[in-house]
Amino acid sequence: MLETIIPAFLMGLGGSLHCVGMCGGIVTALSISTPSSSFARSSLMVVHHNLGRLLTYLLLGMIGGLMGTMISDAGALNYLRVIAGGLLILVGLYLFNVWNGVLYLERLGQSTWKKIAPLLKRIQPGKSPLHAVTAGMLWGFIPCGLLYSALAIAIAQGSVDRAILFMLFFALGTSGPMLLIGIGFSSITQWMKKKPVKLLIAASMIVMGCWTIWSVFQHDHSGHAGHTGHEHTGHKHQGAEDPSEEQSDAHDHNHHHH
Repeated sequence: MLETIIPAFLMGLGGSLHCVGMCGGIVTALSISTPSSSFARSSLMVVHHNLGRLLTYLLLGMIGGLMGTMISDAGALNYLRVIAGGLLILVGLYLFNVWNGVLYLERLGQSTWKKIAPLLKRIQPGKSPLHAVTAGMLWGFIPCGLLYSALAIAIAQGSVDRAILFMLFFALGTSGPMLLIGIGFSSITQWMKKKPVKLLIAASMIVMGCWTIWSVFQHDHSGHAGHTGHEHTGHKHQGAEDPSEEQSDAHDHNHHHH
């Protein structure tokens, strides 16, 4: 369970600055556009917006979990886990500012986003909690390389419940800074940008990615070793003579001698 929760939360937390860059504008707009600009009402709208985004992530996790179940039934889950481990490493490299290749995945969702974006423009997120939730759900489909990486890792979990759990904690990891910025604590971004914080999260992602890949190959190696040992044992039993047959032969020999 922890091997699902911890990478998901760290991935969301580490990538939250990227999320703030893409979604922070609309979250801030929620605070500005609410009537009477009450702190309580503004905070409520921000919470509902993030709730809508979380619902979309859970929906994607459910769909991904169904895909992962089919891949697992086809016997190809280990290949997907290696890819998932590689993506964790790439996310770590992105957080290290070494390589931004993860962001190229955002091109995959451009066509879908072109259909969703016009709907988002018609919604006034600050009008009511329902409008905020709806806007958040639509915003959850924005092309995002980190989101697609998280979804691929969720698929690699191989089951619906674990995939949903992964996406839940990924969403929770991104939601903390988003909520704080939305209610006015913009200084959280300065804390998240501190080098030791980013390096710690990035190093954790890389370590978990390497561990994921290693565990797949270790499992395969152990499986082959066990299978080979079973075959050797079988050959040994075939080569050994049955003690009852030896006794029977000795009895027949003595009887013939007499």
